[in-house]
Amino acid sequence: VETRRMLLTRAINNDRAELRRLHSLDDLLMQLMEMTSDYDQFLAKHLLWVKSAPAFSLKALETLPGEFAAFFDTRIWVEASHNVWRGMVRSPWLLALVLIAGLLFVLNQSLRGKLLDYGRDVGSIRRDRMSFTWKAVVLTLLLAVPATLLLIALGWTLMAADVTATFSNGLAVALLETSILLMLVNTALKLSLPGGLAERHFDWETAAVAELNRELVWFRSLGVPLYLVSGITVALDPSTEGGTLGLLTFVVFQLVLLILTTRLLHPTRGVIRHCLCQLRKSGWWRTRYLWFVAAIAVPLIMMVAEITGFTYTAGELLNRWILSVWLLTGAGLGGELVYRWLLVTRRRLA
Repeated sequence: VETRRMLLTRAINNDRAELRRLHSLDDLLMQLMEMTSDYDQFLAKHLLWVKSAPAFSLKALETLPGEFAAFFDTRIWVEASHNVWRGMVRSPWLLALVLIAGLLFVLNQSLRGKLLDYGRDVGSIRRDRMSFTWKAVVLTLLLAVPATLLLIALGWTLMAADVTATFSNGLAVALLETSILLMLVNTALKLSLPGGLAERHFDWETAAVAELNRELVWFRSLGVPLYLVSGITVALDPSTEGGTLGLLTFVVFQLVLLILTTRLLHPTRGVIRHCLCQLRKSGWWRTRYLWFVAAIAVPLIMMVAEITGFTYTAGELLNRWILSVWLLTGAGLGGELVYRWLLVTRRRLA
């Protein structure tokens, strides 16, 4: 009897151990299924040729009232402001960025005056120096950077808060991404100031500089806020990539970008016509309509991709477009600086 009891006890213990192993395997199987499902969703969202959202339809407009209510909900903004304060307490050095931005705002007029001063002797055979241009470059960047510093400081502060709030983390990403676009626009805008770097040091036509400045002013006032709102809608509802409100703001931003591209690059009516008139024998002139169509096709493609449900694709294309424009701007600025240096050096040697 004792032997039988001992054997039954062992059998029961073995059975319980096997059940525990089976439960553990079942848990691992569930985790594997969840990981597989999450990976499928990740691929569907991040593969450029796979839709990441349903295509737009009129029925989607029914969600707009709720999305507007969520956007203007004061509770999430109060929570975000608390997280800004929490991040500032955890990383006090971020306050220095805000103070630097404020100081640059205060010194704006003084910096602009110095920028004009460094351009007065440009072109003079005796007094012209390359150092005037380098100082003008530094002043141009200082004039362009204040608003960007504020956005960067807010974004990093929200990240430094180290909270799990989805909106605060998404808002930080939106602010940092917008700062890249804003810095690009502000740099080009300050580059085209009357009497500034482009007009005095790079010898651009006054009419072209004035037109470029006007175009960038309205784009900064309209396009940059739209881009920020589009990012905020994604922060509000990451699961639907911003929903209908995010889609509409993104499409309107692309329309604004299309208008800007047309007004800048149209071969006969755009700002670039002033430059093309001097290049009538070059390949740029012969292929002017070809590269113009390619330029305006980019925002059109992003717009169509967003409307048809390729939301991630449209976002990635926009990010690469911004980086490409940054690259072209930097290359153009570098070329102008080299040409200016060669010109000053030749005048010294003459």
